[in-house]
Amino acid sequence: MKLRINTLALTLALAMVLLFSAFALAQEVTPSVTVQDQEVTGGTVTVAEVVAAQDGWMVIHAQKDGGIGPVIGHAPVTAGSNTDVVVEIDTTAATETLYAMLHVDEGEAGVYEFPGPDGPVVVDGKPLAPAFHVTMPMAAAEMAEQPTVMVSSNDQLGDFLVGDNEMTLYIFLKDEPSKSNCYDQCAENWPPLLVDGAPVPGDGIDGSLLGTTTRNDGTTQVTYNGRPLYFWAHDAAPGDTTGQGVGGVWFVVSPAGVPVIPPSVTVQDQEVTGGTVTVAEVVAAQDGWMVIHAQKDGGIGPVIGHAPVTAGSNTDVVVEIDTTAATETLYAMLHVDEGEAGVYEFPGPDGPVVVDGKPLAPAFHVTMPMAAAEAAPTPEAAPTPEALPVTGADQTNRIGIVGWILGISLLSLIILAIGVKKLQAGS
Repeated sequence: MKLRINTLALTLALAMVLLFSAFALAQEVTPSVTVQDQEVTGGTVTVAEVVAAQDGWMVIHAQKDGGIGPVIGHAPVTAGSNTDVVVEIDTTAATETLYAMLHVDEGEAGVYEFPGPDGPVVVDGKPLAPAFHVTMPMAAAEMAEQPTVMVSSNDQLGDFLVGDNEMTLYIFLKDEPSKSNCYDQCAENWPPLLVDGAPVPGDGIDGSLLGTTTRNDGTTQVTYNGRPLYFWAHDAAPGDTTGQGVGGVWFVVSPAGVPVIPPSVTVQDQEVTGGTVTVAEVVAAQDGWMVIHAQKDGGIGPVIGHAPVTAGSNTDVVVEIDTTAATETLYAMLHVDEGEAGVYEFPGPDGPVVVDGKPLAPAFHVTMPMAAAEAAPTPEAAPTPEALPVTGADQTNRIGIVGWILGISLLSLIILAIGVKKLQAGS
């Protein structure tokens, strides 16, 4: 019996020792938080280790004004050591620098109450909240193998579009809006810019102008401002623009979505034919008008005719003119078609194309064709025949003339004979 009492007393004493040891150990726990820089994965960050003196919370704060900012996520921790604590965060509010702050669970157990009783753990007068850096993963659209349309430039062409490989992109003037007309051999020379999903705009690109069109083979081609985009197979390196102007229908395209075409007008002196003049070549950056102006006071005068031109190269543009208002010097002025498409509106929105501060309007000289009366040749006088042909009426006239001559001759002889006799009588 005595032995049992001694054993019980010994057990009780040992339990008390262990209890006080555990209490003392608990009192000696030093809270700590160990973090490391990382990429946000699945909308979460991971805190390497959290040592807590009591149950609490691992709270992630964003940065604001260079210090600790708002809460963007939290996860529970227990007293003691917690490793690899995963905390789901609001990635839309995340900053490059985050803070892993240890909070207590002083209110209702297991219910996060901050602001409220579940405040931060304070060490040396400051919240225990080490900072760490994070990187955000690329968006799904950015991670996909999709072309990025970017902007490049050179001194000759200015800004123009390139693909994600920095190779120059072109547009085909014979395409229709959001519809490609380049297939087979054309597509081999001018490979289309294809995409599996939505194209990604790069710096300087207006994302609202990016679009797609479905080709005949079912692939998806990138468009910009409704124009399908292509590479040129003969460009060898980034920055090459050897496809510019090929055939007068292939051009690089600006970030504004229009082809980069230096406008030009080529004229030559000529004769007005059929009430028309012909302009040898018109290169236009957009659809417009070839407008013929007369000369006035040594400069550009009133409009005397116009004809439509399309974007790109137009050769032998025939313009009907008012010949009554034409002058010896005319001007071939390139105008845009900015108003109602296909309707000539000048004065109005269809104004002249200006290059280096002046309207693009080279002069040329014309000659007017001679009037019909002036052009008709003067008829030659008919030659006088050596002998006139004899007709019945002419024969009768000849007989009368001969009789008249013979009568006069006979009368003259009679008068002469009388005169001779008088002379003889007097002698």
